[in-house]
Amino acid sequence: MLMDEKMDHGPILYQKKVDIEDDETGLSLFNKLAHVGADTLPKIIPDFLKGKIRSKPQNHEEATFTKIIKKNDVKINWNKTAIENDRFVRAYYDWPIAWTVLPDGKRLKIYKAEHVKEMHEPGKILIDKNKTLIGCDKGSLSLIEVQVEGSKVISAEQFFTGYSKFNDHSCK
Repeated sequence: MLMDEKMDHGPILYQKKVDIEDDETGLSLFNKLAHVGADTLPKIIPDFLKGKIRSKPQNHEEATFTKIIKKNDVKINWNKTAIENDRFVRAYYDWPIAWTVLPDGKRLKIYKAEHVKEMHEPGKILIDKNKTLIGCDKGSLSLIEVQVEGSKVISAEQFFTGYSKFNDHSCK
């Protein structure tokens, strides 16, 4: 797009549709778009400079806006659906990383999880058979990679081993 005095406002020179995969993360989408841009830009700049590309105005009625995202904005709401929380975790990978508070008051960052249909009370932790689930509305999140405050990133199996004391307790 061409730049003007407003943010993300100028007329469009070229658009390309990009599919978002079911397991896409914020980081993988960023990298995918960077590659698409790097491949596309050298192909359209010569035509733009020769006057072969005409810009078209954006439909500002369809514009959406967001605020600057801070670490505290990505605390997981366990009353949301498991699918929403799965997407939330993937959206904020690799920064600032979605998190919750464990029963002992420590922050638990969730790097990787997946939604499952198994139902539990929202926020309730179930650690069983080398898996860790946290209840949501309409399902649960099955943890895959996490980081307890002050520790390194660990697998759900490692979390199960060290934190089984939280079984049947709730996140805050």
